[in-house]
Amino acid sequence: MIKLFRRKQTLKKSFVLFMILTFLISPFTFGQSAQAAGDENIALGKPAISDSELAGYEAGNAVDSDEWNTHWTANDGSFPHWLEVDLQGAYDLSGATVIWNAWSYINQYTIEVSRDHKVWTTVVDKSQSSSVEQTQYNAFKLRNVSYVRVNLTGINGGKWAAINDLKVWGVPADSAPHEPAQGEIQTVLPVRLDTEIGQAPELPSVVTVVYSNSDTEDAQVAWDVIPPAEYSRPGTFTVSGSISGTVQKAVAKVTVVGDSSTPIVGFESINVSTITDVPALLPSAVTAIYEDGSSKQLPVTWDDLTEAEYAVEGTYSVMGKVAGTDLQPTAGIQVTPLVLQSGFIKGADISTLEAIEDAGGKYYDNGVEKDLLDILKSRGVNYIRLRLWNDPQEAGGYNDREHVVEMARRVKAKGFKLLLDFHYSDFWADPGKQNKPGAWANYSYDELKQAVYVYTKDVMDELKEKGASPDMVQIGNEINGGLLWPDGKSYDQENAFEKVVPLLVSGVKGVRDSQGADQDIKIMIYLAEGGKNDMFRWFFDELTKRNLDYDVIGASFYPYWSGTMDSLQFNLDDISKRYGKEVIVTETAYPYTLEDGDNFENNIARQDQLDGSGFPATVAGQMAEVKTIMNVLSKVPDGKGTGLFYWEPAWIPVQGVGWKVGEGNAWENQAMFDFSGNALSSLNVFKTPVAGEGGEEEPGTGGNPGTGGEPGTGGNPGTGGEPGTGGNPGTGGEPGTGENPGTGEEPGTVVNPDPVVTVRDSSVVNSANKAVVEHTAAGQLQVKAQAGISGTADITLSIEDINKALSTLPADEKLIISVLPSTGELKGAVVHLPLSSILEQGKHPQIVIVYGAASVTVSTEASAGIIKTGAKELTLSLVQVATPTLPSPLATGAKDYPAYNIHLSVDGTSIDVFKKGAISVAFHYKLKLGEQSQRIAVYSILADGKLEVIKAVRYNPTAEQIVFNPSHFSIYAAGYAEVGYTDLKAADWATSAIESLTAKGIVQGIGNGIFNPQGEVTRAEFVSMLLSALELKAERGAGSFKDVNLDAWYSSTVITAGKLGVVQGHADGTFGPNDKLSREEMAAISYRALKLAEKVNGQTDVNVISFKDKDLISLYASEGITALAQAGIINGFEDGNFRPQAHTTRAEAAYIILNLLQQ
Repeated sequence: MIKLFRRKQTLKKSFVLFMILTFLISPFTFGQSAQAAGDENIALGKPAISDSELAGYEAGNAVDSDEWNTHWTANDGSFPHWLEVDLQGAYDLSGATVIWNAWSYINQYTIEVSRDHKVWTTVVDKSQSSSVEQTQYNAFKLRNVSYVRVNLTGINGGKWAAINDLKVWGVPADSAPHEPAQGEIQTVLPVRLDTEIGQAPELPSVVTVVYSNSDTEDAQVAWDVIPPAEYSRPGTFTVSGSISGTVQKAVAKVTVVGDSSTPIVGFESINVSTITDVPALLPSAVTAIYEDGSSKQLPVTWDDLTEAEYAVEGTYSVMGKVAGTDLQPTAGIQVTPLVLQSGFIKGADISTLEAIEDAGGKYYDNGVEKDLLDILKSRGVNYIRLRLWNDPQEAGGYNDREHVVEMARRVKAKGFKLLLDFHYSDFWADPGKQNKPGAWANYSYDELKQAVYVYTKDVMDELKEKGASPDMVQIGNEINGGLLWPDGKSYDQENAFEKVVPLLVSGVKGVRDSQGADQDIKIMIYLAEGGKNDMFRWFFDELTKRNLDYDVIGASFYPYWSGTMDSLQFNLDDISKRYGKEVIVTETAYPYTLEDGDNFENNIARQDQLDGSGFPATVAGQMAEVKTIMNVLSKVPDGKGTGLFYWEPAWIPVQGVGWKVGEGNAWENQAMFDFSGNALSSLNVFKTPVAGEGGEEEPGTGGNPGTGGEPGTGGNPGTGGEPGTGGNPGTGGEPGTGENPGTGEEPGTVVNPDPVVTVRDSSVVNSANKAVVEHTAAGQLQVKAQAGISGTADITLSIEDINKALSTLPADEKLIISVLPSTGELKGAVVHLPLSSILEQGKHPQIVIVYGAASVTVSTEASAGIIKTGAKELTLSLVQVATPTLPSPLATGAKDYPAYNIHLSVDGTSIDVFKKGAISVAFHYKLKLGEQSQRIAVYSILADGKLEVIKAVRYNPTAEQIVFNPSHFSIYAAGYAEVGYTDLKAADWATSAIESLTAKGIVQGIGNGIFNPQGEVTRAEFVSMLLSALELKAERGAGSFKDVNLDAWYSSTVITAGKLGVVQGHADGTFGPNDKLSREEMAAISYRALKLAEKVNGQTDVNVISFKDKDLISLYASEGITALAQAGIINGFEDGNFRPQAHTTRAEAAYIILNLLQQ
C-alpha cells in the first residue's frame, strides 16, 4: 500500500520517480517555448466561468496561478466541457499555457478568443492531439481580445475534464507599437457564433488572417449568401467568405439554437451487459431519430436501476429521459453471474487487527459481537495477509516478529491460508521509500545480503516450529524502486539491478532453506501501480535476465490511483503470458463513504479523487469494485489470475490506532465495516462462488451461463441441478452447471471438434489439429486449418513438414509458412514450429509466418539473439483483433485495415527484447486514389489503451506493404493520416518529410493547418524530435545541465541526450535549450545520434568536404557535416555554401530527421 496520507503534497515529491519508472517520453510538439518577453499572465485573478464544476473545484481555481494545489474540474466524465476567462479589458495576446490536471494523458482541446463574447475565433486546434505533455504552451498572436475559452473535447483513459492552471500571455491593447504583417497570407482563422431559429446570423465584417511570419491582421470578408432554410431549425452549418488578395477562404460555423419543429419519433436501441453486483455502464447520450429521417446525439438521464435488480442474473430494462420530448429511450441490460476458478484466493490483509483489538475495537455481524476471523471466514475469505516490520517503534511495536508469529498461529488455527509480507524495514515500505531497518543502517552491501537471508530464515524457522508456516511469502513490499535503499535502489544508479536482485535472492534463499525438502510455499514479487504495463515489463525483464527464483507476480490496484480496469486487464494478461507466472492483485480497496470517522483526513475524502474510477462511494460501489477485479482476474489466460487481497478491510476508527503512533486513521472509510465495527454487506463479495465449491449464487441458470472471455472447456457438462439456458455457450473457466449440457442456441462446451478434412495429393495431414499442410514451392508451406472456438487455429508443424520445406530451400533463403482457413472464417493462427532441423542443417533461413494481410519475419541467425543453440520450438501467435480507436486523422484509413496481436516465444519463454533487424513485420496496404505513402502510420496499442507510433516505417509500392521493425510485440494497427498544411508552398522540397513526420507523431503544426516551415528551431526542440524519431534512451540516473529545469517539457530528452553523448553542452555547464540551433550544430548532433543508432560506421575523411564555405565550419562539426553530406542526408545551398552559422528552420529539421530515419 502506498502510504500517501497527504496525497497531493506527496505527489509533487514522487512525480519524477514515477515518470522515470513508467518510461513516459512524449512526442514533441512545435511551439513549446516561453511566452513573449514583457508579456504578463493577464488571466490571473480574472473572472472565470465554466459549463459545469464540482463544489470546491470552481472555474476560478484555474486562474489563481496555483499550479498544483487547486484546480477546476467539470462535474461529470462526459465531453465536451469548456472554461472561459473574462479578461476585463482588451489585450494583445501572444499565447496561452494550459497545465492539465490529468498528466500523462492525452488532453484534446481547442482555444477560442473573442472581442465581444458573440463571435469566437479559433486560435489553437488540438482536438486531434496525441501529446501527453502536462504543461502545454500555445503560441498565437491576436489583438484586442477580451475573452478566452478552452474547449475540452476529450481525455483518454476515462479522466474527467480538469485544469490546474490557465495562463494567458499578453499586454494591454495598443500599448506597444504594431508593425504591419509581412509576407503572404497563409491561413484564415475560423470563427464560431450562435443564432436563433429563423434569425439570420450576424456574421463578422472582419476575420483574422495569419501571414507567413506568423503575424496576424484583421481582413474584410464578403460572406456567401445563406439560404434561410439553414437557420430554420436547430443544428449547425458552415458558411464561407472571400477575402481580397488571397485564395484562402474564411469559414464561420453557425449554431442554430431553439426548439425544433421536427419531432423526435424514436431512439436507437441500446444493449449493455454486466456481472451480478456490478452496475451496468450506460451511455451519457442516445441517438434520437427525427420525423424527417435525420438523427442526432442527445444527452440522456437514466432512471436508477436498483441494487436488487443487478444483484441477480437476468435481463432488465431501464428507461431514460431526454429533454424536449416525452418519448423515452430504453436500454436493455443483461446481468450474468461470475463463477471463479477452483482455488481462487479471496484474501484480506488484516495487519492492524491486533492493535485495534488491544485498543478496544470490536466487530459485529448482524449485531452480534464476533471474532473478526470468524466473520471473514463466514463471508468466504480464505486467505489472510500479514505485514512484517523489523523494529516498528513508530507503530507502537505492532507488526514486529513476535506479534506476527502470534497472529499467524491464530490465522492458521482458524483454517485460513497465510501470505507473509516481508517489508525489510522498520516502518512502511512503498515505491516512495524503502528505508533499511535501523539495526542494518551501517551494514556493508555484503552484510546487508547476509542480514536479509538470516532474518528471513529465522522468521520462517520460527513459524514452522510453531505450526504456522505461511503458504505464500512476499519478498519486499511494493518494490517498484527496489528495496533497502540506497543499496538496493532499482533506478538512479548504474546497473541498479545488479544490487537489487542479490538482495531478493537472499530473501528467497531464506525461505527455500527453511522449507528444506518441502517446497510448497510460493514466493511472490510485488509491485504497486498494477495498471502500468511498461513498468512491470521493465522490472520483471530485469529479474528474468538474472534468473530470479519466484512463483507469483503481485500487483496493487486502486482504481483512483492505478489506472483503468482495462489497463489492469492488459497488464495481468501480458505479464502472466510473458513470464509464465500466476498473477495476484495483492492490494485493492474502495471507499464506501466519503465521511470521516475520526477527524483525521482520509486518503480518499472528496468526490473529485474518484473521478474516472467508475464506482460510487457507497457500500454497493465498494462491492462492485472488488467484484470487477475478480472478473478481470477470471479472464487472465490459462487460469493464471489466481486471486486478490483486500487491503485492511477491518481498519475501523479506534482511538490510538492510526497509521503511526500519535496519528489518526486515514483508511476507515475504505474498510468493509462501518465506523462502529458492524460488517457491511459488501463483505459478501467474498461469497462469489468458486467452481466446484458452491456458493450463494447459482451459476448456469440465466440467459448467459458465464462471463469470461472464452468458452468453458471442461470435459463434462456440469453438476448443478438445472441445465444452462443461455443463448450463448458458457464462457467461464468451467463448463455449464446443469445435469444436461445446456439448451442454448450454441453448442455449449464442446471443445474444438475435429473437422472433416479432405487430403489432396502432395499434402500432409497434421495430426494435432487435422490441418492440411502442403509443400507448394521451394521453401514454402501452405497450411489450411479450421478455427477452434476462440476463432484461431492452433497449428503444430511436424519435423517432417519442416524437413520437406528445407530440402528445397537454398541457403539463406526464407522459409515461408502461409496459414489459410480450410472452411469458414479464421481470426488468427498460433504456429508451433520445431527448430531442430533448422539448427542442425545450419542454413539459418529467415522464418516467415503469413496470415491474412500480415506477415512476421524472424531471423534464425545466432547473432539475432532470438533462437539459441539447443532451442526446440518457436511459437508465433498472429491474431486479428478489432481495429482500435485511432486519432481522428487516422481513423478513416484504419477502419479498412485489421489490427493484429503478435506474440513470440521460444521453448515457452516470451521473446520481448529484439536486436536491430531480428524481427520484421509487414502489413498489406493498398494506396487508394489520392493517398500518399508518406502519410501511412503504424501504431502499437499500449497497456492503458494509449498509442505508440512506430517511427521507422517503410512502404514497398511493388508489394503494396508497410514494413517495420518492432522493438516489442503487442497489438499493431495501420492508419492513413489525413494531414496537410496550407503553408508549405515555399518549402515544397520538404513537404513529404513534414507530412511523414506528422503522421508518425514526431512533429506537429502550430494549429489551424499551419506548419510555419521557415520558423527557427531551438536546441531543445531539435533534440526532442531527434531522440523521439530514433527512439534513443539512456540508463536511468541523475545528471543534467545547469539551465535544464526538471519541470521543463524538454528536460527528460535533453538529459538523456547528454548521457548518451548526443549533446555536450557549453563549457560553463549549460545547454542553452532555448537558443536557436545553427546548421552545423544540427549536423553534429545528428551525426552523433546516427552513430549511436548504429546507422553509420563513424569512418569519415573530413578532407573531402566540398562546401565553398568549409573554412567557416567549426572543427567539432566538420566530421558530421562531411559524413551526412556524403550519405545524402544534408545538402548545401544552390550557391555551393553550407552556411554553418545560419539558424535551422523547421522545414530543414523535418527533412533531416526523415533522412536519418530512412538510413
